[in-house]
Amino acid sequence: MKYEAIKANSSMFSVRKMCHALGLKEGNYYRWENQQRKVKQKKESEYWLIKKIEEVFIESKMTYGYRKMRRELKKENIFLSE
Repeated sequence: MKYEAIKANSSMFSVRKMCHALGLKEGNYYRWENQQRKVKQKKESEYWLIKKIEEVFIESKMTYGYRKMRRELKKENIFLSE
């Protein structure tokens, strides 16, 4: 919660000063910020994959099972684990 407040106010105040005022280490804030960025990127990646799977499934007239789905995705260099 404190990190979100720092991020929301980082355009107006120094991150260093806000961390100091809240008793937080600046490095921990930047680690948190980096982790948030990674989570967002992963969600975007998963969204893209879900849309691609839906596209293949609809193109197959909703008849493909998981094996054929994997085969079709593999043709497009999309590899999934079993």
